[in-house]
Amino acid sequence: FDFTTNSAAVGTGAAAGTITGNVVDVRLFGNNGQITLTATNAANLTNGAGDTIPFTQFTRASSNAGLAVPAFSGGTTSPALVAVGSKITDLTAQWTFNYLNTINAAPGQYDGVVTYTAAMP
Repeated sequence: FDFTTNSAAVGTGAAAGTITGNVVDVRLFGNNGQITLTATNAANLTNGAGDTIPFTQFTRASSNAGLAVPAFSGGTTSPALVAVGSKITDLTAQWTFNYLNTINAAPGQYDGVVTYTAAMP
């Protein structure tokens, strides 16, 4: 997602000025029992000039408690089975990400990738 923080608000904890693309539609479907989700990412976002923003500066929330957003840096969550059948998992949610803005980050464009992996037994 993209966010722009007003320069006067940098590091104050005030909401970022503009946020786009921070709500993601998610569907998890499987037919062999409970699914484990894992998030994998570097510790920080980087701007190419050596400046960083740690992933801990971002919040995560899910519209479905059964399909929680895994913690960054390898956190794991196991959603509950949906009672469609004995081994069927079929969950949907909207995951929302926001920037805390509690550090004084240098100006620039920061990039980072989180990869979510789903695995079944």
